[in-house]
Amino acid sequence: MPIQTAFRDTTDGARLFYRSLEPAEGVAVKGSIVVSHGYAEHSGRYDRLMNALAEAGYASIAPDHRGHGRSAATLGLVDNFDALVADLARYREMLASKHEDKPVFMLGHSMGGMATLLHVIRHAPKVSGAVVIAPAIEVPDDIPDIMIKISKVLGRLTPKLPVQPFYDPTGLSTRLDIQQATQVDPLFYRGKIRARTGAELYDAMVDTNATMGRIEAPLLLLHGDEDALVKPHVSETVFGAVRSSDKTRKVFPGRHEILNERCEDEVIATIIEWLDAHAS
Repeated sequence: MPIQTAFRDTTDGARLFYRSLEPAEGVAVKGSIVVSHGYAEHSGRYDRLMNALAEAGYASIAPDHRGHGRSAATLGLVDNFDALVADLARYREMLASKHEDKPVFMLGHSMGGMATLLHVIRHAPKVSGAVVIAPAIEVPDDIPDIMIKISKVLGRLTPKLPVQPFYDPTGLSTRLDIQQATQVDPLFYRGKIRARTGAELYDAMVDTNATMGRIEAPLLLLHGDEDALVKPHVSETVFGAVRSSDKTRKVFPGRHEILNERCEDEVIATIIEWLDAHAS
């Protein structure tokens, strides 16, 4: 089945885009999963994962987050990260209502990994488990403390102002085709981090670090061993902090986007194997 696309309107006036895919007719549905993309990118970069999930019997929804892709009024502007996390509940509910007797999982990469962790913290009973890839819960080393303080002030005064360089295609993947694709993708934000976005992400990082010890849901943590954007020790920190008795961490060869690395087949197979073990 082809991936379906649609928009939904939120109660606070946002118009959000999402992609969805159901298993083909005749394929038994084992469960469903909300796919949460990272900062600056969009849901269209997860088509291969969604197709693999459908072939394995999993329905999926992948939204473009606020400030990203086709959901963006201003590309790169996240003016309320709590609202972004709350959006995930609506997508999860959409899947749960369509497949009432099946488990619903979350999957998040980078910024989306942080949003996924916060969602699990806030909606634990309704989540069957989560796959988290390179969760962006620490400020990158190349962003100085003074810039964080500045962004908190400017975030209120001039929220759209670009203040901090971030885009580095070489940090995403060792694959040249992936690096080059982001350089021409009109939906991939290549500008500086906007002031309000930086302030919102920082506050979300503080919140996540303060509360992730509450997580008891099954958790699969994945990371690239050469990730310079979110260092591998970050997922190790999450692994040690969460309360889950059912938790697994695996490191693959590659940089930040292991779903766009040479190991992507192994990564996807690992995800599906974990889902299968937790869907029964």
